[in-house]
Amino acid sequence: EALILTDYYINQADNIKTFMQFNELMTSLFADFQELVAKSRRKSFGMVIDNTINYINQNLYSRLRLSDIAKYTGYSPAYLSDLFYEKTGQHVQEYILDQKTDEVRKLLIYSNQSCTEIASALGYSSLAHMSSSFKARTGMTPRDFRKINRSTYEHRES
Repeated sequence: EALILTDYYINQADNIKTFMQFNELMTSLFADFQELVAKSRRKSFGMVIDNTINYINQNLYSRLRLSDIAKYTGYSPAYLSDLFYEKTGQHVQEYILDQKTDEVRKLLIYSNQSCTEIASALGYSSLAHMSSSFKARTGMTPRDFRKINRSTYEHRES
């Protein structure tokens, strides 16, 4: 996540021509940095769940299966699933899909990757699978989301 933002801001800095553009870019950069800091200070759920969350976040760009996550933590899938829900109020798969959806949002705005490339990079079985999951969580297709948010973001910068 931080690497995507870093690349984005480096590319944007190359295109700055006015102080106003610089100021807007810095404002946006600080807002994104603040969001990253807030995420890092999130509530602790205990060592097992914190390790599970870290594992998911570090492996977001692969196909994540409960069985693999459970094997990593050393607990059975059923126990880990129940514990995760008990501590977070969310099922493991819901958490994974929420994190992937957040990552898709960022990539749609900040990268030039196609939707197919994004789906493949994040371990979705197909573009259709990513699109249906994204639409279920955001209410719009990835293409519509990119169109709306890219134009808003680019308008903010000019």
